[in-house]
Amino acid sequence: MNDNDLKLREQEKIIKQTKEFLFILENQNERNKIEIASLKKQLKLKDKQINELNNSNKKLSNENKAIKSTISWKITKPLRWFKKLYK
Repeated sequence: MNDNDLKLREQEKIIKQTKEFLFILENQNERNKIEIASLKKQLKLKDKQINELNNSNKKLSNENKAIKSTISWKITKPLRWFKKLYK
């Protein structure tokens, strides 16, 4: 075996290793893409939940304001004050 044959075999070995490494990287890239898609889906669900909670919070806040603006709430204010005082 001459020097050129050895160099050729070494180059072929390097090319084979490079192809194997490229294959591994491509597979990892595909797994990463799948994981990113899953995370984006989870993020959309969380955003939807946040919006629902914000809407619920606004509704409850408006109901609370409506209750506190009623005449009965205003009339019973001294009773609530006395109740706090004796607790």
